[in-house]
Amino acid sequence: MKNRLSPWNLGATLYMPATREDIADAVLHGKIPGLRSLVICLEDAVSEADIPVALKNLEHLLHELSNSMHSLGKNDWPLVFIRPRHAEMGRWLKAHYDLSAVDGFVLPKFTLSSLAEWWDIMGGTHLCMMPTLETEDVFDVVQMRELATRLVEHPCHDRIIALRNRRQRSYERCVASPSPGPDAV
Repeated sequence: MKNRLSPWNLGATLYMPATREDIADAVLHGKIPGLRSLVICLEDAVSEADIPVALKNLEHLLHELSNSMHSLGKNDWPLVFIRPRHAEMGRWLKAHYDLSAVDGFVLPKFTLSSLAEWWDIMGGTHLCMMPTLETEDVFDVVQMRELATRLVEHPCHDRIIALRNRRQRSYERCVASPSPGPDAV
């Protein structure tokens, strides 16, 4: 049996707002051919006003996924992650929802200072972590070195399936492209 939670199994991760009502089709019925991982997003993809609808939809979806998992297994599913808006929402989801069919959380705005809080939420669960580095700390070499050192030594290390680095919204070039020269228009 292959290790489902290998970073190699992520493929091109698809983000879907938690307000969508067709997520179960993507997971259970292969609606999106070749889908290897998806993130049910409660953060950027959902407006504050739509959070109650998104949470209700997520609750229904998790119930459906859990029932299917217990009857059919989940070997043919893509990896399923949830991206909460913040740690408080992550804690609330853990306390109120059946997360047995979920592989992990995508952790928004992850920093060294948020590590302890996220580990407190996730430490006693089966959930893997995909921290997203998207704060100003990303541009501080010392902060990133400290975070890297701490993550290597921390018990969460074996549960981190990938680190995600998010660009600023105003960034328009691909990461590897060189800066335009002085003669660029």
